[in-house]
Amino acid sequence: MVHASSASRNKLHVGHLNICHLRNKVLELGLFLTQSSPYHIFGVSESWLNDSVSDDAVSISGYSVFRRDAKLPGQTGLTVYVHHTVLPFTRRRYDLDSNDVECMWFEIKDHQKSPPVLVSFVYRNPASTFIWYDHFLHMLDNASVRHPHYGGSQYRHAQTTCCMGVNNYATWP
Repeated sequence: MVHASSASRNKLHVGHLNICHLRNKVLELGLFLTQSSPYHIFGVSESWLNDSVSDDAVSISGYSVFRRDAKLPGQTGLTVYVHHTVLPFTRRRYDLDSNDVECMWFEIKDHQKSPPVLVSFVYRNPASTFIWYDHFLHMLDNASVRHPHYGGSQYRHAQTTCCMGVNNYATWP
């Protein structure tokens, strides 16, 4: 579990699991998320969902579900659960997503004067080539340019950026 300070000085609880086929593990994940101290945002990689699986089939009480189903070869799908207590302060940042990196970005901002927190969930397929790392760094650079509280003269007011996921580190050929 990662704790990133939120604007209200409370802790933002962010978690991630590589589940590999979410549909048959939703009950167990639901028990984990509802019986433990609640995660505010929880990402699942290798969800292996598609259009034939409804959001209701993978819903968990107290959470809203966001999905990025696999669309390209080598992708496995990501699913993110956002707890109802932070949902009003959470915005899905499609503009920060990359076509070359399987990822989902979210922005959490609970006060007008405090900088937001960016959270990204990322999956790297073990079959990916080393060019994936270039795409990953480009994606992070893009997030820093497109976000008003990050980089440049406002660097001292930068928000926390939390990037979670599975790297599947490649070995040199």
